[in-house]
Amino acid sequence: MRSSSHWQVTRSPAAGLALCAIAATVVTAQQGFLNSPAQTKYAAIGLPGGALPAGGGLTRAIGEGDAGNLSPLMVQDKLWEPRCDNAYPNVIHSPGDPNGEWRLWYGCMTSGTKFATSQGAGRTNAWLYANSSDGKTWTKPSLGLYDLATGPEGHNKALPPAYRAALQAVGSANNIVMGSSDGMGITLDPSEKNLSRKFKAFGTAEPNQGGGGGGAGVFSSADGLVWPTVGYHTVSFSKQPDCVAPACPAGKQRYDDHQQPLWDAPTRQYVLTTRTYPNMRAIAFARTPSWPPTGEEQVTQVEVGDGEHQLYSQVTFRFYDIWLGMVMVFDTADASKIGTVHTRLSWSPDGLANWSWVDPGGLLGKSFIPLGPEGTFASHIIFAADAPIPVNDTIRVYYMGGNGPHNGPRNTSLGMMKLRMDGFAGLRGSGTVTTRSILCTGPHLRLTADVEIGGSVRVGMVAGAAGAGLGLPEATPIMASVTDGVVVFKSGKTFAGLVGKSVTLTIEIKDATLFTVSFFSD
Repeated sequence: MRSSSHWQVTRSPAAGLALCAIAATVVTAQQGFLNSPAQTKYAAIGLPGGALPAGGGLTRAIGEGDAGNLSPLMVQDKLWEPRCDNAYPNVIHSPGDPNGEWRLWYGCMTSGTKFATSQGAGRTNAWLYANSSDGKTWTKPSLGLYDLATGPEGHNKALPPAYRAALQAVGSANNIVMGSSDGMGITLDPSEKNLSRKFKAFGTAEPNQGGGGGGAGVFSSADGLVWPTVGYHTVSFSKQPDCVAPACPAGKQRYDDHQQPLWDAPTRQYVLTTRTYPNMRAIAFARTPSWPPTGEEQVTQVEVGDGEHQLYSQVTFRFYDIWLGMVMVFDTADASKIGTVHTRLSWSPDGLANWSWVDPGGLLGKSFIPLGPEGTFASHIIFAADAPIPVNDTIRVYYMGGNGPHNGPRNTSLGMMKLRMDGFAGLRGSGTVTTRSILCTGPHLRLTADVEIGGSVRVGMVAGAAGAGLGLPEATPIMASVTDGVVVFKSGKTFAGLVGKSVTLTIEIKDATLFTVSFFSD
């Protein structure tokens, strides 16, 4: 990599952004969907513990929400954003952060030619930033961190002279965080005690403080804006990736997609979602208890598609007792004219292996975030952001949408899907199912479900002495949509005598979708 003479060591006072340590009030990152001592939730799609009974009337189904695919929240509108391509968005909700309660990092081509007719030529790329007070109206602040006059953009001989001069005139009055960037993922690490390393990134970029080069690896920062050379570590995974069936044989790990770092509190490990390439794009993981990774971690390929429907990237997150993955599926046939990218939902009971599609249609099944109609900003492509964020009684799933084919001309814009709480996926239809053995952690039972008119959900213990008074016949049916609705038994009994023991439940669903079942304490 070249030297970093185009980086600005100081920032414009107008930016009004802190560059040193983050206040203690903002170091708690959005941790998504974790259980607590007061409540243990079980995702309904994982409760059967295997395949659903054939012809039983129930299916695993993805949730439905407001896709927000008609009007964008933010568009590419800067001179240094001629094409944002997949953008690989990352959104963090950090109340009290002086740099913004809502923060967005995304990638763009910062200069180039022929974007009106193709993917472009003579391209340069960088990692950019925006913030918001409400997550809906976004601002691209002038950071004063990156100088377009001295960077590769200002010396890009492929550009018309007037275009190059215009970029040079912008100088450092832009929202670029790091240059030479591709596929960067970021997380705000709640486990990190060293404030200079609270923000962690995984991908390819050039540090913006301290001089020197960069490349593929991991990065650390105090505020998510200044990324010093001392926080950069090259990571070249030295072990040949392995695989889990049926996602075999394995291919080499690559950095040319959305890399994702995630601190998993229950296992006290960093989970790194990455890409392998056996003979097509595929999804893989590496896990490490320490930061930075050593490069000796085992990369394991866990999901593959086929040649015409390739798995481009995945946003991975824990959903209570299971794992979910928002998988970007690239339709490669006629990629310059059609070239769609769909976001579909997969799940795993342990996040290590056994990944399956939620929708019965599988690789070609229903999209989790649906594409917009022709002529809208997300008509062809959707890349989900890391990571889904619960806000009050809803979940926000941000994404970047593209209005043209993957290998053709397109603009990229920010969108937001809204789901009901816990509404990623559930058991849908009409039927009865017996759960696997689960741990009872509280005396009371709750459930979250969408119930159609005339429908109902009941949950109770399987027949037996231990469950006397707690069986399905004694459970009062829930006949309306609820979030954490309490299950009441006609006997007046609770699960108090079963706390700490394994139990098996029977679930009866009639014209409803059950999302979660939970035990909770008073």
